[in-house]
Amino acid sequence: DGGGACSSTPVVSGAVLKLSDESVSLQFVSCSGDACAQRTIDLTPELSAAGEGNRPSERSLLRLLRSAVRPRLRWFVRDRVVVICTLVFVLLWVGFLRAPPGDRSSAIFGGVLALLLVAHAAEALYAAAICAAAGFRPGPDAAVAWTAAVIVCGLPCTRRIISYAKIHRGVSERTKTS
Repeated sequence: DGGGACSSTPVVSGAVLKLSDESVSLQFVSCSGDACAQRTIDLTPELSAAGEGNRPSERSLLRLLRSAVRPRLRWFVRDRVVVICTLVFVLLWVGFLRAPPGDRSSAIFGGVLALLLVAHAAEALYAAAICAAAGFRPGPDAAVAWTAAVIVCGLPCTRRIISYAKIHRGVSERTKTS
């Protein structure tokens, strides 16, 4: 899935990783709204720049994949579902912090916020377990960013990290057989 619910969010499908002794490229179809286009990204320069010489290795390919799948700030601005989830989270915090202590509204905001935090923390643990099972380790800085994104947004970000973990598993399995 493309990770978003709105039609302006690009959706990638039919991704194929092409490996040879000299090059690596990623071919896919990118759709946004009604417009679709076949795209190819040559990954060879990035892999060569990673100090692996001219022949891409599994390690350099997976390192490139990990760096490409960090949460993006633009999601919190462009993806309507992520924007709505973030606004709800922020409004709950503001409502909780602005309500007079001991007031009924403080208890309501606090209870809803606590429930949301517990549910999203459980989602973050679930996503971490899926990533671990797929062998996907995005690195400490990205792991912290993903945890924060899942705790703030919940399901939209959980879906993205799980889809990246599935892609990682597929790339890892293909590089082992080639």
